[in-house]
Amino acid sequence: RHDDPGEMRSDHQPRYRSVLVEFMSWRDDTEYPKDHNFIDEELRSITPVQLKRWCCFKCYGVADPGPDDRPTEGRSSSIEFYKKAISYYQPNRLISWNSRSGEGNPTRSTEINDLIKKVKKSEVKKEGAASKVRRALEKDEFEQILEIANNRQGYDKRV
Repeated sequence: RHDDPGEMRSDHQPRYRSVLVEFMSWRDDTEYPKDHNFIDEELRSITPVQLKRWCCFKCYGVADPGPDDRPTEGRSSSIEFYKKAISYYQPNRLISWNSRSGEGNPTRSTEINDLIKKVKKSEVKKEGAASKVRRALEKDEFEQILEIANNRQGYDKRV
């Protein structure tokens, strides 16, 4: 971890930092520069409710989705990444969120975990955002593409 309790953890994960800066900019309604260093006091002020509202905004397009809203803007894997990225910078990142004392890691709260479950349920029902996962072609798919290409009219079969 970092030595100075008021200084943000060193940045070995630039993508994590961009998520944190985007969240904090949304939360504070202030455009922070991408290299902004948040002090521990700012990071400790993050609450699970704020984080959940931002994740909803990212996935549903609104901070407070209604029962008929669907997560068409993002997937559960996106929320899991946001959770991991913001947790990386949390001063108490190993401590679960204690709702009574308002301390700990807000990414390790029931609000965030319940949101992830809810979005996953929508994905299973095909009511969420489409997956953007890319994969290699299977052998039979590749052969089909070659066959289609070889059978195209006007194809020069010089070999």
